[in-house]
Amino acid sequence: MTENLNLAQLAQQLSPQALALTAANAGKNKAEYEKLKQAVYSAQINLNNFAPSQIDLRSFAWQLEGKDRNWWWQLQALPFLNWYVSSYQLQSAEEQQSFLQFCLSAFECWCLYAEHNANSPLNWHDHATAFRLRNLVNWFTHCVYNQLDNGFASDKRLQSFTVLLNKHLCWLAEDTNYSEHTNHGFDQALVMYTVALSLPNAGMEQFLQLGKSRLIAELKHAFTDEGVHKENSPGYQKFMLGRVKTLVNLDSLGDIEVSSLAKDYVEKAEAFLKALTLPNGELPMIGDTQAGNTGILDRNDSGSLEVFDYSDSGYVVIKGFTKENKAYYFLIKNGHLSNYHRHDDDLMLYLWFDGEVILGDGGLYSHNEKCELRKFFRSHFAHNLPFIQAKAVRDKSKLSSSSKLSIDSENNLIKASSYMFGVNITREVDYSNVQNGILKVIDSADNLNLNTNHFIGPGYKPVQLDVNKFKFESDRNYCSIEYEEALGLQVVNGIGQKTECISIYSNRYNEKISTFRVMFSHESEARARIVFGAL
Repeated sequence: MTENLNLAQLAQQLSPQALALTAANAGKNKAEYEKLKQAVYSAQINLNNFAPSQIDLRSFAWQLEGKDRNWWWQLQALPFLNWYVSSYQLQSAEEQQSFLQFCLSAFECWCLYAEHNANSPLNWHDHATAFRLRNLVNWFTHCVYNQLDNGFASDKRLQSFTVLLNKHLCWLAEDTNYSEHTNHGFDQALVMYTVALSLPNAGMEQFLQLGKSRLIAELKHAFTDEGVHKENSPGYQKFMLGRVKTLVNLDSLGDIEVSSLAKDYVEKAEAFLKALTLPNGELPMIGDTQAGNTGILDRNDSGSLEVFDYSDSGYVVIKGFTKENKAYYFLIKNGHLSNYHRHDDDLMLYLWFDGEVILGDGGLYSHNEKCELRKFFRSHFAHNLPFIQAKAVRDKSKLSSSSKLSIDSENNLIKASSYMFGVNITREVDYSNVQNGILKVIDSADNLNLNTNHFIGPGYKPVQLDVNKFKFESDRNYCSIEYEEALGLQVVNGIGQKTECISIYSNRYNEKISTFRVMFSHESEARARIVFGAL
């Protein structure tokens, strides 16, 4: 246990592999260098997805009104330690010393004002605690490797360091703090196991075995047999693929079992990420995915229609070129394999054509689940799907029946059913004429009045609205959706008083842009013909 060691003794327990890994990852990150300089010289903190905040971390009280939870958990991880390590090779000799002093003072400030302060937001958050431990150990290992020992080991600002490391490990080991079967739990286990591997002679056996067993369980749970990550969005598929690749590299710290197991998942997870990737190389903004997130582009030089059948995991993706040689992409998503990052998007259809989203998703907007706008973005109103006037069942365990998705390749049909609204709602998509820019969709509910929601991509405007048909255009492309019958339609634009009166999308965190959507009401069945193409 590290609490019985002083800093000099702890340094001696670092494995040669951990020190070698520090050398191999010598930091030349320009973005992190700029963040660190701004924190030191301008008392300005820059966190991902947020505007700069005027804060001096050497005297910060670790309480501040009006900040987002995502902002807080990032800051509570002590990111400045990572900025220091990641940009070390770009720093002058004078900066290396002055920035080290900044880190020491900022660390001491956190210990004084956040560690024991119940009013410091998310100070012992599940993800923040894991990342803080990772940053502390990586920073310490870096300092030892680079022999920053001119008073470092005896610096009073670090007198609680070894005790604090043990406190973090014990906190993460508690079952009540373990976020099992989530990406947070995955990272908690990964950090615990990595720290134990890095300090093999510091009484780490308990944490080594617990971290390893949890990590193996998290890995086996996180992905389906098809390599699909269970947290409901392309962005998290990419995020967790990166995490699995990190596991492969654990062999450099002496691990064998976890790294070997991880290699089996990488190939399948990469294949699915390729399938998800749009023809322009980006990931579709589905679920909690943000715009501009790059995927893995696998070009279709033949121009033939490609069907990616991941129906057992809730996805079907179809890509190809129209007869005018314009790229198209459409996706059907049905069912959720985890309650984490859940959107009410069963039976959703996503359509992209020639560089533009025609039928899309609202996006992430925020991780604050209590925010009224966030409730809209995860609701069925921010997706293209059929629905009834009922509340969506968000807890997977409370569904009366599981969702189903399949492909009838002989007849070019995608068939899906969902009990998200408590009754069986089905959707059938005929893609036999997609190369001419035509899709046919049949939606039905169990003898109940049915509604269909059409969330239109950015840059499009309505040009024709009838009881059973609407057409919309951008500067380059068009789409029309016509029903055989409809009882009426409603157009929604911008922000209203209630969720059902909102139509906005968010391509960046905490940003929102007005768009429009159209809702049709039907009898128990709705038959639509979707036509899209260039103007």
